[in-house]
Amino acid sequence: MNGIPAFRLEKDVVEAEIDVIKEMGVTFKTGVEVGKDITIEELRKEGYKAFYIAIGCQGGRKVGVPGEDAEGVITGVDFLRKVNSGF
Repeated sequence: MNGIPAFRLEKDVVEAEIDVIKEMGVTFKTGVEVGKDITIEELRKEGYKAFYIAIGCQGGRKVGVPGEDAEGVITGVDFLRKVNSGF
């Protein structure tokens, strides 16, 4: 939740929703690269019947405008990460 400002989505609300999902028996695995660390077939053999595969917080992209390489200019993703970490 590094990139979502609290005024858009409160962190305690997200945590509460995650807790409810965990109580339902859902297993969360983060930092796993499907196809490299494990395959869908391996997950099926482990007994998993459904999967939700998502990307994590991506790096920001430059947009190709003059001055984007100037000192102090950062991407939107980097800005949100800094704001949410308290600088």
